[in-house]
Amino acid sequence: MAYLKAFFQLCRGPNGFSAVSNILAASAIATASTYDFSIVSLIMASLCLFYSGMILNDCFDYPEDKIYRPNRPLVDGRIRLSTAWGLGALFMVCGVMLAFWFNPLSGVIASMLAGLILLYNYRLKNGVIGAFMMANCRLYNYLLGASFAVGIFSQWQDLVFCLPIALYIFGLTYLAKQEEEARDKSAVAVTVFFVCAVIAALLTLLWVVGPFEHLSKIGLSLAILAVFIPLFRGILQVYADFKPQKIQQFIGKMLIYIIPLDALLAAVYGQFLIAAVILSFIPICRWLASKTYLS
Repeated sequence: MAYLKAFFQLCRGPNGFSAVSNILAASAIATASTYDFSIVSLIMASLCLFYSGMILNDCFDYPEDKIYRPNRPLVDGRIRLSTAWGLGALFMVCGVMLAFWFNPLSGVIASMLAGLILLYNYRLKNGVIGAFMMANCRLYNYLLGASFAVGIFSQWQDLVFCLPIALYIFGLTYLAKQEEEARDKSAVAVTVFFVCAVIAALLTLLWVVGPFEHLSKIGLSLAILAVFIPLFRGILQVYADFKPQKIQQFIGKMLIYIIPLDALLAAVYGQFLIAAVILSFIPICRWLASKTYLS
């Protein structure tokens, strides 16, 4: 049991719900909810790639974690470093293979996502470049979900729904770089800018492509704004008390917020049933997050 708990911490288990919500939202939008049970293969591919990235992140960061995160499973010896390297590689290979099994396009996207994960973890995780790389990782996870409907890739403008998640992850990751030493308070302003850009993107999509009457669009617009109020409240608290522990706690909240963001995006496209399914992940994700760390 202790080893399973250590593995759960190593792969940031609760965060997997956001990978699943990405796939469900993207596939529902791309197919207008006409997909079938075979979506499970894309969900499993996404989870494998996601957990691979988390495991390999700790492998590459092992020397740094010995200084800043002595309680991580690799540093305190609960899981051997060689075992983690093997698990990370195995999960990545399984993720790509599952995607290719679904269809060739999904396999190509998964392969590109795997490459982005490796580049991020090995070399390109700092500053603006790191935020850009992580945003692209989530973007490709969305594309993996959208690959359920191969035809959607013939019109690039049909994929504009992927933009909000990329903007959000950029802002989140840029602020997360301050978790260790909290040196650059301007990172908060960058995060505010990108969260505002996410709201603007959601509202634009709603009013341009949303299948609703005028009054319904007004109501959904207000709902979008209301959902982000707690997030802005948290940002203000971080700005007022800019310390590593406060930043890490808030990043955990931002990671969970990916789930309602996916639900909002599905709702913007009229996929309310899928939005409800996605929102049902939040209670269990929060409960699991109380048992471990998320970032």
